[in-house]
Amino acid sequence: MDYLYITIAVVGFALQFSLVKLYQSRVVDSSMKMALIAEKSFFLSMALSAVTGLIFLFVKGFSLDVTRFSTLNALGMAVISTICAFVGIIVLSRGKMSIYTLFMMLGGMMIPFLAGVAFWDEPLTLPRVIGLAMLTVSLYFPVLEKSGGKSTKLFFFLCLCIFLANGMHGVIGKHQQSTPGQVDTGSFIAMRELIIVAMNAVLWLFLYVRRRSRSIAAIRIEPRFVAINALIIVAFAVVYGTAQYFHLLAASTLDASLQFPIVTGGTMVLAAAAGFIFFRERPGKFASIGIAIALIATILFGLGERL
Repeated sequence: MDYLYITIAVVGFALQFSLVKLYQSRVVDSSMKMALIAEKSFFLSMALSAVTGLIFLFVKGFSLDVTRFSTLNALGMAVISTICAFVGIIVLSRGKMSIYTLFMMLGGMMIPFLAGVAFWDEPLTLPRVIGLAMLTVSLYFPVLEKSGGKSTKLFFFLCLCIFLANGMHGVIGKHQQSTPGQVDTGSFIAMRELIIVAMNAVLWLFLYVRRRSRSIAAIRIEPRFVAINALIIVAFAVVYGTAQYFHLLAASTLDASLQFPIVTGGTMVLAAAAGFIFFRERPGKFASIGIAIALIATILFGLGERL
């Protein structure tokens, strides 16, 4: 069942990229100031986590299992998610999306992998070592694609922050699920999402009041436009919540050194496929090579569990 859970999670994570792109294409314009883009991004995070949290609260009958250990883990993951959302906005305004994705996915793969080997006595086999090296190489190839954008020392410093933050997000999730006596997965996700709502609500409200006090108007929108955006957020929440649920469910029994590289490689492949199917974005030559290497590396990690 673990591999079924991972498959559902990977499909969900890949669909998230499509839904984020759809939402951003509707509400974010390249001429917008960064503060307004940040305001919209924090609002999306707040709304997304609110819907996701309510869904899991409903599933749990509005009764959550709460422990100090799980609450601290949920708080840690919520803080990291909020930081990633904020830093990610700045990173994307200063450099290429491919480099941002490289650091984010590489951190989410390597740090949980190394933590699993170092702290949870998970096996380190030759196929997994080769697969790790291949995944690392595959995540470098998108950087070789020719694209616009400016790169600065600040940009790469922030990318390093994303690398560490996304990796620690995975480590905390693994620690939560692998520790005996933790709360159930549904309660944990609900706690985490509600904390994210509170954090992003504060950030969004600050930016909103700041903009209104300066008499800076947002773009006028029609009710139908708002309704469609609301539907996108709900769909995003369902996909996001489902992916997170099965991802954490698999983490309770599956080695981190196997789970996170598979999620990384699988998401890369399916996200590229979704981009082509829904947005007609054909991967370039180097990106295609990277995807192929990632797919082979994912297979090696699966074989590594049995060798």
